Amino acid sequence: GVERARRRRQHPALARLVMLADAVIQAAVAAALAEDAPWGDLTSEGLLPAGTPARLSIQAKGAGVLCGLPLAEAVFRRVDPGLRWEAALADGAALTPGAVAATLTGEARALLRGERTALNFLQRLSGVATLTAAYVARARQGSAAARIVDTRKTTPGLRALEKYAVRCGGGTNHRFGLSDGVLVKDNHLAVLAQAGIARAAAAIARLVSARPIFGTWPSLAPVAGLKTSKVAWLSASAQAPSM
Repeated sequence: GVERARRRRQHPALARLVMLADAVIQAAVAAALAEDAPWGDLTSEGLLPAGTPARLSIQAKGAGVLCGLPLAEAVFRRVDPGLRWEAALADGAALTPGAVAATLTGEARALLRGERTALNFLQRLSGVATLTAAYVARARQGSAAARIVDTRKTTPGLRALEKYAVRCGGGTNHRFGLSDGVLVKDNHLAVLAQAGIARAAAAIARLVSARPIFGTWPSLAPVAGLKTSKVAWLSASAQAPSM
């Protein structure tokens, strides 16, 4: 009812669909650094004197769409709060080989500790954004109004980041999670069908009486008495590619 709708509006997942929240960035960065260097960087600490200055530039090796720069900055600022960060591009920018996305100066040990983690975020998210942009461009060859919509098939723990990357590539976010909308799929229908199509249709009609329904069985629309405007059928040929 009203209370459930209020909780859904306040759910942080819905805010993540609009922007990449700093809390999401910081949590991802903290986990990644703890994974990569839980007891420090043994090589850099053994070879380089403390306080040695260094300058680092982040350059593209190939063409694509940039995504993940806020995470890269957060990585380096966490390992060296006093570093100097200068971004030359922003997420969503088109990359050409050799393009400099950012330059930074700071303590050498710290920069080397954060380098791989920062690049992992940039490479993963730029890859998602680049592939999304390719799908969007291909789809819009047929129709300028075509949209590429993502799914919940994301890397566990990285959903907010990967859905952000989809947006940077020109794609559109669908549900963030199971709590955000009704999506009737084959597995639901297989269970409901055991009780008969009439009862299944009635159950679906009750569920979506106040919200849109997405599904894969168009024949249920007239049986359930659903208005066409409230039904958006996702056929196998129309679903967005997995990412």
